[in-house]
Amino acid sequence: MPQRASRVQIGETTFDAAAGETILEAAERAGLGFPSACRVGGCATCKCRIVAGQVAQRTETAYLLTREELDAGVVLGCQSVPRGDVVVDVRLTAAQRARGTVVGHRRLTPHIAEIVVETDAAMPFEAGQSARLALADAPDVARHYSFAAAPAEDGRLRFLVRHVEGGRLSTRLNDAAVLGAAVVIEGPFGEVRARSSASACAFIATGSGIAPVVALLETLRGAPTAPEVVVLHGAAHEDDLADRDRLEALQAAWGARFVYVPVLSRAAPSWQGRRGRVQDHLADQVPANAAVVVCGSPAMVDEVSRRLHDLGVAEVQADAFFAQPDPGPPALPAQALGPVAEVLHHLKYGLFH
Repeated sequence: MPQRASRVQIGETTFDAAAGETILEAAERAGLGFPSACRVGGCATCKCRIVAGQVAQRTETAYLLTREELDAGVVLGCQSVPRGDVVVDVRLTAAQRARGTVVGHRRLTPHIAEIVVETDAAMPFEAGQSARLALADAPDVARHYSFAAAPAEDGRLRFLVRHVEGGRLSTRLNDAAVLGAAVVIEGPFGEVRARSSASACAFIATGSGIAPVVALLETLRGAPTAPEVVVLHGAAHEDDLADRDRLEALQAAWGARFVYVPVLSRAAPSWQGRRGRVQDHLADQVPANAAVVVCGSPAMVDEVSRRLHDLGVAEVQADAFFAQPDPGPPALPAQALGPVAEVLHHLKYGLFH
C-alpha cells in the first residue's frame, strides 16, 4: 500500500510532503522561502523546530546542533522527512536577486581568491550571512559564499573563493580573467552571528572559513562596547593564511583585547608561531565563558565543537564550509543511518564540487 502524503504546517500555510520528501523540498515546492544552503546536512542553515509530529533523519546531524536545540526539537529541514503530519516553526527568508559585475579580483593564497562584486541593486545583509553566486553565462552553476566583509557604504560585496579541483564555478572565479564578468546573486541566507554583548568572543577558522569571521569582526569593531576577542586561524602553510593582513589590522585597531593566533599544520622550520591544528590549541586559548564561532571544513567544525563541549564551553555556533555537489548525489533512504552517518558526512567535504 503506497505511503500517503504528510501534511506540513508552517505558520498559516499548510501543504503536502510526498512520501520520502524532506521538509525543505516540500516547502520549496509550495513556494515558501525556506532557508537553505548546502542541502546535504552540513551547514545547519535550514534549522527548524518540530512543534508537533515526528520526522526521520536521512543522515546523522545531531553534532551540528546544541543540546538545547536537540531538546527543543530542532532539526535540519534538508534531512528531515515527515512521519505523518507535522507542524514546523522556522523563520522564512525573503531572499533578493540582483545582477552585478566582478569589479575586483585578487589572489590571497595559492588556492583562495578575493572577489568584489558591484550590484545593480542594493542587497542588504548582515555579517555571518551568505549569498548564492553564479556567473550570468552559466546561471545553473550557483554556489553559496559567505560575505567576507561588513556591509560597505558603496554597497560592494566581497567574497573569498577557494578553488576546488574540477569545480566549474570556483575554477573560473579563481582566474583573473573573470574581472568584468556579469554575475547573478541571490541572498542573503543564514544567520551566524557574533554576540556583541558577550564579554569574550572566540573565532576558530580554517581555509575560506575565515571570510565570515572577518565580516563579523568588522561589525563587532563598530559596536559600542567591543568584547575581548581570540582568533585561531588555521592553515597548512604561512602563505595559506587568507586575510591575515585584515586580521592584523583589526588586531592593531582593537589593541590588547584582541589576540590573533595563526596555527600552521605544515609550517616551515623558520615559523615562529604555533604549529599543528587549531583543535590542539583550544584549551589554552578559548575562555570557557566565550561566545564561540567555528567556520571551516565539516571535519574541523565537528571536532572543534566536540572538544569545546568537553571543555565546558556552552555557546558555540558552527558554519561548515564544503564544496557543493555538481550535480547532486542521489537521495539517501529516509531513515537513520547509525554510526556510518558520520563517515558519510565527512566524505561530503571531499566529494562535492
